[in-house]
Amino acid sequence: MNHSAAYISPRPIGFYAMVRLPSDAEAHAITKWCEREKKQMPIRFDDAYSAQKAATERVLAYFNGNMRRDGATLLSTRSEAESVFRSVGA
Repeated sequence: MNHSAAYISPRPIGFYAMVRLPSDAEAHAITKWCEREKKQMPIRFDDAYSAQKAATERVLAYFNGNMRRDGATLLSTRSEAESVFRSVGA
């Protein structure tokens, strides 16, 4: 449901930073665009600390960004609520 996770996935050479956000059903590796392959490729980290740090930063950026509810930002919902309550209290 509203589950989030940031963890590492050991690979034969290095580690992947894995992130699961509430909008996704499963965790995905942090990726970047690869010109040679012409697609998104997982970023390989040399050590576990760097991978965990990248995964944690990605989840924190999600929570500190604009939270959404049914596609609408919370700011729009708040302004709608304030307009209703101002008219009642005025």
